[in-house]
Amino acid sequence: MISFSATGFNAGAPIDPVVGSFTITYDPAVSVTNVTGAAIHQNYLNINLGSAIAFSYNAAVQGLTIGGISQGANGFPWGSNDFFFALTGLTENSFYSLSPNLSYTQSDPNAAYNTFNVSVTVAPAAVTPIPASALLFLTALGGLGFAGVKRRRTAA
Repeated sequence: MISFSATGFNAGAPIDPVVGSFTITYDPAVSVTNVTGAAIHQNYLNINLGSAIAFSYNAAVQGLTIGGISQGANGFPWGSNDFFFALTGLTENSFYSLSPNLSYTQSDPNAAYNTFNVSVTVAPAAVTPIPASALLFLTALGGLGFAGVKRRRTAA
């Protein structure tokens, strides 16, 4: 999960700070572009978004961008309700960003707002343990298979 708070937008910004939280599922070894659907979930965002949420990930630079899909996660058309949030140096277990930035626009075709004053929190990926009952079942199944093989060898 990625949570952020962005402040210090240029003059006239209708919303400051912009805050949000997203849950994203991706393979850090694979680059992807404009992924939507179950792989990204918008938990919270305090600006209007006029299209579905999307993300792109560049494995070579560990760069993640999040934004509306109308222009792709890597940009937005002025005058829409959209945003662009960029992070670099994102890894599975740590976060280091040279310059996280966030830009957004809200219906005004002559205005977009930008800041590099972004605070980001990245929660480590949750690991889902195998339930003990499933482990017991697999052990029993393996034991039955071994007993069957032993029985065949004895009968021969």
